[in-house]
Amino acid sequence: IFRNMALVSVAIIGKDGEPLFLQDYEGSKEVKRNTDNGFGLDSSFGLAGEGLLPFELEDASSLRHQFLIHGSLDRFEELADPKKKWRPQGASGSNAMWVGLLYPVENLRLYGYLTSTGVKIIVAVEDVFMPDGDKQQKTKIDSVKFLMASIHAAFVEHVLNPFSQPKEKILSRRFYNNIAALAQSFNDDS
Repeated sequence: IFRNMALVSVAIIGKDGEPLFLQDYEGSKEVKRNTDNGFGLDSSFGLAGEGLLPFELEDASSLRHQFLIHGSLDRFEELADPKKKWRPQGASGSNAMWVGLLYPVENLRLYGYLTSTGVKIIVAVEDVFMPDGDKQQKTKIDSVKFLMASIHAAFVEHVLNPFSQPKEKILSRRFYNNIAALAQSFNDDS
C-alpha cells in the first residue's frame, strides 16, 4: 500500500530541553511498546501503576529518530527565536504555535510546534514529496498542523492531571494511548 504520509515518530521536549516523550510508530502500528504493567491494573484515568513504569521505555524511539530529533532542535531554536518574528501577523490558536518544516532528511520531514509555555513538539513524517506549495501539499500540511494541535491538547490534558510530574518523562498509560490513537488515525487517513 502506498501512503502519501505516515507518522513515524513523536517527541515532546520540555522548556529546558528535557525529553518528556519519545515514541516511534510504523505505519498504523506502534513499535516496541509493552502495555502490561505486570500487575493486571488498568485505569481509565491512566493512573494505575503510574510510578511502576507501565511501559517499556527503553528503545521507545530508535536511535536514528532520536538523532534526527536532536538535530532538529537547533533548527527549531533558530526558527522560533523570540527576537525574530516567526509567527504570521495576526495568527492565533494553533496557527500561532506552528513553526513548520524544520528540515527534510531522506524520506522524512520533521515539523515543529511551540506551545505558549515553551514546550516543543516535533513529529517525523515519512513523505516522499517535498513541500512545494501545490494544493495536495497544503492539505498534507494542514493535516500535520491538526495532528500537532491534537498532540498538544493531549499533553495539556496530561499536565492538568494532578498526579503528573512536570519536567519528568511521561509515564501515563492514558497519554500513550491517546498519542497512539492519534498516530493510527493520522496514518490511516494519509
